[in-house]
Amino acid sequence: MNLKKVILLTKVFLKNSFSFGESNKADEKAKRRRNGNLILYAFSFIYLAAIMGVFSYNIISGLITINQPQIFLGLIFSAIAFFVIFQSIFTTMNVFYFSKDIEFILPLPIKPGELLAAKFFVILITEYIVEFIMGVLPLMIYGILTGAGPLYFIVVIILLFLFPILPLLLTSFLVMIIMSFAKITKDRDKFQLFATILMIVIIMGVSMFSSSMPQMTEEEMTQKLVQANGLVDLIGKYFITLPPTIQALSTSDIGSMLLALGEILVITAIAFTLFILVGQKLYLRGAIGNLAGGGKTRNKKIGEGDYRKNKLFKSYIQKEFKILIRNPIFFMQCIMPAILMPVLIIVISIAGIGNNISQEDMAEFSVIVSQLYQIGTVCLLLGIMQFFNMMSFTAITGVSRDGLNATFMKYIPVPYYKQFIYKMMPNVIMNSITNLIILGICWYVTKANLLFLLAIFALSILISMIISSLSLIVDLRKPKLQWDSEYAVVKQNMNFVYVMFYSLVAMGILFVMAIGLNLLNNLILSIIIMVAILGIILYVIFQYVHNHQEKLFEKIY
Repeated sequence: MNLKKVILLTKVFLKNSFSFGESNKADEKAKRRRNGNLILYAFSFIYLAAIMGVFSYNIISGLITINQPQIFLGLIFSAIAFFVIFQSIFTTMNVFYFSKDIEFILPLPIKPGELLAAKFFVILITEYIVEFIMGVLPLMIYGILTGAGPLYFIVVIILLFLFPILPLLLTSFLVMIIMSFAKITKDRDKFQLFATILMIVIIMGVSMFSSSMPQMTEEEMTQKLVQANGLVDLIGKYFITLPPTIQALSTSDIGSMLLALGEILVITAIAFTLFILVGQKLYLRGAIGNLAGGGKTRNKKIGEGDYRKNKLFKSYIQKEFKILIRNPIFFMQCIMPAILMPVLIIVISIAGIGNNISQEDMAEFSVIVSQLYQIGTVCLLLGIMQFFNMMSFTAITGVSRDGLNATFMKYIPVPYYKQFIYKMMPNVIMNSITNLIILGICWYVTKANLLFLLAIFALSILISMIISSLSLIVDLRKPKLQWDSEYAVVKQNMNFVYVMFYSLVAMGILFVMAIGLNLLNNLILSIIIMVAILGIILYVIFQYVHNHQEKLFEKIY
């Protein structure tokens, strides 16, 4: 394998993946817009890092009091592994098999191993961005609070580069095995959707199996807690590189630290070598099979009886959902993450703790539930919902998904204001489904009052409408109408940062509301005030759209 070719290919693929369009450098307006975007991105990442920092500080401080700070290392690296696997489910298949460059690259004199390695490095680099946001600040705070030496911070950076490689290798290898059967199908769009769902089912099954701890008595659990690395041992046995990672960061002995780093490096190198040796044959078979396998669609003849009268809003929203559901990439990138993330976390959590809950624990839990009916609980649940809704990109790509066909919006006899609301509704509906899943699990676990949960759901709809409206306004102002693959609409569209920004601002406002409204000591009055505030914000946004609809839609051509 020629390393120079791999590096060159990686650069080409990265440039293709992150080419967001070049603007005229002499255009001062474009410069200001670009600088404004950079400030917004920086603010969003700093804000998210600050939340992670405060959260980490509280957890680490609590663990230090029970002499178990290493538990935090196990938790943070387990979370990184989970997010790498979850993200790579949706990116690996698209980058490896469904990007437009495949059909141009395969005829060139490039070895399959070189192409596979370059594609893998592209995905790995994108994973590093999320991993560093999640891991750098919490691990730095851990080092400061535990009094770690300078060598600790060097090892942290090394491990953040090494640790995500193995989870990504496992996901990529599983994708290649599934895609090696691509040639047997004539409809590669449906096969892509089937393969992604199969991947999720397999990973969910493995996660449930691995996170199901054996039944332990209360005495055995107590003994585990008082051990130096008790719970870390329970978590670490399911991730082969997790124990040496924790060992490298928690030991003060340089020899042990180097030994642990060497173990991680050897495991990763062996895994990568096997991945290239075995994967180059599987990858070539899947890539060729995917190009050769049909992708044909049968045109259904439409007769007069196939047309039926329907309400305008219903037809328009149905049209939006048909575009999302019939296109596998849109479905996987815009809908599935927001629904699957809460389901995966909840299922894994239940599998992990379900066998270790005693009757005494349930009795104590019932006492906690009786104290739930406070405005702080309302804001906390809304914040959790908004965290999951942040992964829904249906509104931020509402116009961009149509591509050059977006001119359809200018020719139909429907006011722009109404089209705006219809375009916004799919995101609100999808967020509502996610929120119902969360509230359903909350009711199942806590048996909370249904009216209480219903009030939270109503508030979540208002927040979702506000975030969806703001996101769609961004897409109207900065639409990505010229794209050569559906994958680019989301993954090469930096507008998604606005969704994160608005969601983080919403979570911050909820935090302030929780503190301020808690002084009233009246749950019903607090909820009424929240409804009024959110209702006024939504009304102002709708009035803005109504009064500026012509200007908002001017970039659609």
